[in-house]
Amino acid sequence: MPETTTPPGGDGLLELAYVYALGAVSDSERREIAERLAAADADTSAQFTRIVREVRETTARMSVLDAATPPSDLRARILAAVDEDGVGVDGGGAASGGVVTDLDVRRAARRRRWTRVIAAAAAVVVIGVGGAVAVNQLSDNQPAQPSVAQVMSEPNSLTASAEVAGGSVSITASRQLDAAVVSLESVPPPPAGQVYQMWLMPADGTAESARSAGTMSADTMPPPSGEVITGLGDAQTVAITVEPGTGSPSPTTEPIVQLSLA
Repeated sequence: MPETTTPPGGDGLLELAYVYALGAVSDSERREIAERLAAADADTSAQFTRIVREVRETTARMSVLDAATPPSDLRARILAAVDEDGVGVDGGGAASGGVVTDLDVRRAARRRRWTRVIAAAAAVVVIGVGGAVAVNQLSDNQPAQPSVAQVMSEPNSLTASAEVAGGSVSITASRQLDAAVVSLESVPPPPAGQVYQMWLMPADGTAESARSAGTMSADTMPPPSGEVITGLGDAQTVAITVEPGTGSPSPTTEPIVQLSLA
């Protein structure tokens, strides 16, 4: 089976476009971004260029306020805002009430959070002072979502893996963060008209008690670094089933894989 990955560059490169446009990267980071951009597919490259152009146009329009030189701690403020708002990785949490959440919905939410980050960062550039106030307004009353790195580095995290469909699925779970990272390696996308759906299974293991943790279509397979799912609660197992359409309120097929959270 061919390995399923995101296009070269991927979402991570597009997120870097914002800090790149603001000049909030070091020389070595700028070179690394340039190398990744050169290896990226045409669509990703075009999106990166568009983001950089829009950000710079926005800050240029704000220059009528007599912008000062960007403060030396601009990069730190932006990254702090990213960490606080959980922009780095999809959040999303487990679905409730029969609502099925696709991974592309989570990514769209992440892009909206990046919009708030860039707005605050631009304000820091223009005003030169009081940036902490702008950064603190980024949360929008939304709880921060842990990043992939945070979950993976949690000292008490648990890891499990299993082979499936010619590839493998692994999970790293942190009870303290109430989150887990699910990674797929060389797993082919689901058949047309179907999705992979992740489920948080309670101790009794019944389908009726399962909670959806999101779906993965052929267009929304997770990046190699994995996807964060939140709201583990009392779940003892993460199961993946193949479901029709855009997903189901509860599992309708036997799991193709189950990974223990215990």
